[in-house]
Amino acid sequence: MSYVSTINFAESHSIAARKTSLETAEAHINDLRDMGVTEYNIDTLWGDAADMKAEYSPAIGDVYAVAVATDLNSDSEGNVILLVGADDDYDIFEDTDKFAHLIERFRSETD
Repeated sequence: MSYVSTINFAESHSIAARKTSLETAEAHINDLRDMGVTEYNIDTLWGDAADMKAEYSPAIGDVYAVAVATDLNSDSEGNVILLVGADDDYDIFEDTDKFAHLIERFRSETD
């Protein structure tokens, strides 16, 4: 199953709306849902996200993505993978034993 935190959905929507239109942004979100991406409610993760933000200082959306992956991983058999791009936003997590096993890059070059 594929998940995205509600804050990352909001971030994707706002970027698409700014670069194209509100209608196109809605279409992109609907396409993700149609592909089986499920929204992961982050309300209970705010404490973990705040702790990670304080310790590692990444963007808040990145913190929530890692918090969701960590939460899902604790409820599964260790089969959780957080797909991230090539930018350095997740380097700090890749360099930390606690999170490194969760992260996989889906591309090697930045935009």
